[in-house]
Amino acid sequence: MRVPATRGSPRIVAVEGIAGVGKTTASRALARALRAVWLKEATARIRPPPDLRVTEPSGLLTLERRLVAEEVRRYRTAVADRRRGRSTVADTGFLGPFTYATAWATIDPRMDARPALRRLAAVRLRTQGVGVADLHLVLTLPVTSRRRRRRGDPRRDPDLDDRHDRIGRVEMRLWRRLARGPLRGRVRFVSAAGRPGSVASRIISVVHAHPLREAPPFRVSDLVAALFEKPAGPRPGRRGRRAMSRPAKP
Repeated sequence: MRVPATRGSPRIVAVEGIAGVGKTTASRALARALRAVWLKEATARIRPPPDLRVTEPSGLLTLERRLVAEEVRRYRTAVADRRRGRSTVADTGFLGPFTYATAWATIDPRMDARPALRRLAAVRLRTQGVGVADLHLVLTLPVTSRRRRRRGDPRRDPDLDDRHDRIGRVEMRLWRRLARGPLRGRVRFVSAAGRPGSVASRIISVVHAHPLREAPPFRVSDLVAALFEKPAGPRPGRRGRRAMSRPAKP
C-alpha cells in the first residue's frame, strides 16, 4: 500500500518494540514514505557481530559499552542528516543499551550492570554524544503474533527467544514510564497488527499527526533516573498479562 510522503521540517524518528514486532519492516517502510535516511539497528552495524549470549554482568557491561559506542555513531549520523535537511528513521532508537540493561536487571538481579551504564549514559546525554529521537514510535503486538513473525526471521536465535520476550515486556513498561515522564510528547504507541502495508499506513498517520514544532525539552537527570529505575511489575492475573500487549496511552 502506498503512503504519502510527510512534508515539513526534518526530524529523527525511532521505531521501537520487542523482538519480533516488526521494527525493521516498519522502519524501512516509514523511511521510504518520508524519503528519509534509514539507519540499521546497532547490532546489525557492528563487525564482527556482537555475541549476545552473555551470562554475567561483566560480559553484559562489555557488550553494552560496545553498543553504546555504535549508538553514538548512529546518533551523530542522524543529527548531521537533520542539519542537512534530511529526516532519519532509526530501526530502534539510541537508548536501547540502557533500556535493555535495566530490563535485564529487573528480571534477574544478578545481571545488574546499571551503575556503570548509568554513569556512561549521563555523560553521553549531557555531551549530546547520544540522544533521543524527535519521535519514538513504540510498536505493540500480542505475544503469539510476535513469536509467529520471529520464526521467519533469519537472524533469529531460538535459544534467546525467551530472554528477549521477558526483557522486551519489561522494556515496554519502561517506555510507558518514559512516555509519561521525561519523554512526554516524544513517544507514541502504535499497534503493529496486520499486514506490513497496513502497519506502514498506521505509523505514517501517526507521524503526520505529530506536531512538527520542536519536541518538548527534558532534563538529562530526569531521563537518566527514569532509564535506570526498575519498572514496577504488571498487575497479577490474566488481565494484567493481556494489558501488556495492548497499546498504552502515554
